[in-house]
Amino acid sequence: MIDSLFYMISNQQSPQAFALYESLIHSEVEPRAKLSIAIEAYKEKNESVFKSVLLDLMANHGFVNDNSTQGVLFSTDITSGIYAEWFNNVKDSCKFVYEKTHFQRKEVIETLKRIYERDQSRGEIYRTITDEKLADSIVMALDETNFQELLLISKSYGLPNGFDDVYNAGGIVELVLLHCSKNPSGFQDRWDAIMPFINQIFDLDKGSNGFTYIYDMTSRLHFGVQYYGTLPLDEVPVKDMEGLQSRRIRYCLQ
Repeated sequence: MIDSLFYMISNQQSPQAFALYESLIHSEVEPRAKLSIAIEAYKEKNESVFKSVLLDLMANHGFVNDNSTQGVLFSTDITSGIYAEWFNNVKDSCKFVYEKTHFQRKEVIETLKRIYERDQSRGEIYRTITDEKLADSIVMALDETNFQELLLISKSYGLPNGFDDVYNAGGIVELVLLHCSKNPSGFQDRWDAIMPFINQIFDLDKGSNGFTYIYDMTSRLHFGVQYYGTLPLDEVPVKDMEGLQSRRIRYCLQ
């Protein structure tokens, strides 16, 4: 249904897409998809849908207007524009609800914040350290620290995700996987370590298949092969071609 919704949006059928969204069980919609819907509603000047979806993101998924959301299309208007007064009136009550309902996930949420902040320092390292090899070694160590911290929190709470933690949890997890996968040393060992937690979250219908493209892209870079078939099959050979169809079904790649 979500695929149909975004197909409608891509074909300039936003009113129909918003109507379809309202018919869905919102708690079952991936939070990053909700953010995309809020952005579309903002672009289409549909105030009621925009406010409704953003309230959901704030109260149930921890959306806040901070440095991490500066690039979001509507961030200026909730800071000082047409939605600023409304946003300021509701943000504290939404934060109260979110913190109360996510109290048991506080350690996960704080870990994700720490991982994200550390990840964002990569750019500053490359800007300030002129010795490229030294900068690379520092960044690789940082990426490994982030991965190990992600793995540790996953062992205690399961893989962080947007349903249970914060709306952009899936994106933070994917950033960690992308950046540490650029290092060929220990590549498969890291993936073997995290995959049980990815599978667990898929079994709960809370998984995101973005990791499959990350794996294929970096596997192609290092070894010249892919595994999930997210890259052109006529250009990149598939490791274990016999199991490709079952993997694509397993991770909703059909």
